Amino acid sequence: MIRRRWLRAQWPFGTRVLSDRLKELQFTSEAQNGFIVDRLRSNRIEGRFVERQEISQTVESPLGETILYERIEFRETAFIVAPDRLGLEIINPPRSMSLFLSRLAEACDFQVAVTEIRVDVTLWCERLSANLGKQLDIISCQLRDIKLTENITATAVLKGSSDVRQATRLLTDGMPYINDKIKIQVQGSPSQSLILTRHGSATLDRIASESLLDPLRDALYSAAG
Repeated sequence: MIRRRWLRAQWPFGTRVLSDRLKELQFTSEAQNGFIVDRLRSNRIEGRFVERQEISQTVESPLGETILYERIEFRETAFIVAPDRLGLEIINPPRSMSLFLSRLAEACDFQVAVTEIRVDVTLWCERLSANLGKQLDIISCQLRDIKLTENITATAVLKGSSDVRQATRLLTDGMPYINDKIKIQVQGSPSQSLILTRHGSATLDRIASESLLDPLRDALYSAAG
């Protein structure tokens, strides 16, 4: 599975200037972290942010001797800068992106604005269906804050072998709620599935990623506004 997350970013420079700025913070054999620009296009930068991590591990031998192992790990955060769309796409984002975003801000003289996306996942699915020209079934969804009364809310997970949208309408019966996440089945052969979240992230099958990516990006851009 491949996870991608999109953030809204307003860049202070064009891609060529931004690429040069990232190269000024380039990862080298002496650096603890930095950027690698893999590809530059007129409206797109593809790159990686690399962090060097020195890890010490202590183990005890069967004879009671303490042995210290030291190793180095490199963690990469792949990203795409696309000013003509939402701005920033991150491939398999790490649990914490604070250092990555901090260094991006440094490269932009702290003039970049990066914010989270909130999107109606059902609308995102509908726009993707239109872009692909295919029927898409929502086979599961995760609802929360279903307002039953003034002081009572509920959480629900709906799953099915067919589309659950009608069941969602029956369950909520006009009550306000938040749809956090949906799983979509793409009709056709081979069978493909993906998960969309209201925070602007998508998890895709590896076989589905390339064929769905551009329509998925366009659908998110349209749905998020």
